[in-house]
Amino acid sequence: MKMTQLQYAGRLERFFAYLLDTLVLLLPKMFLIANLGTGGLTSILSFLFDAAYHTLCLSSGWQSTVGQRLLSVHVVRMNRKPFDTAAALERYIAYFLPSLPVYSSLFSPQIGQALTGGLVIFWFAPILFTSERTGIHDQLCNTRVVTGRADEKGARK
Repeated sequence: MKMTQLQYAGRLERFFAYLLDTLVLLLPKMFLIANLGTGGLTSILSFLFDAAYHTLCLSSGWQSTVGQRLLSVHVVRMNRKPFDTAAALERYIAYFLPSLPVYSSLFSPQIGQALTGGLVIFWFAPILFTSERTGIHDQLCNTRVVTGRADEKGARK
């Protein structure tokens, strides 16, 4: 198989894909809040829905979320293997990790929010400065966000 040069997705493409995915996920979260309120159960169900969304989208032939797909970018593993469910879930968990302090009862809400804000900056700022535009979650999972669409075998089109 011929290895092609990867074209890394731009910073704005990644940001707007994130915003589009936030909009996609907003409706089910509003439904949960309207029916269950804003308690622990809503937070758990929201996390599970987000995890399922990201995992199923990434492990599909798309190798991207809806927002990424609309902007013609997808996620690749550096070993060029397609995502299976476990690898896609692993990447979502790595993506979600910096937001954990906001859910912790170990901190006051203000400290949890401040700690989460600092971790999010630390976690995602490398996208702005690295040549491959990788966040910590990409580095941990050895993935890259690239332009184009994935075919069913995970290759770039």
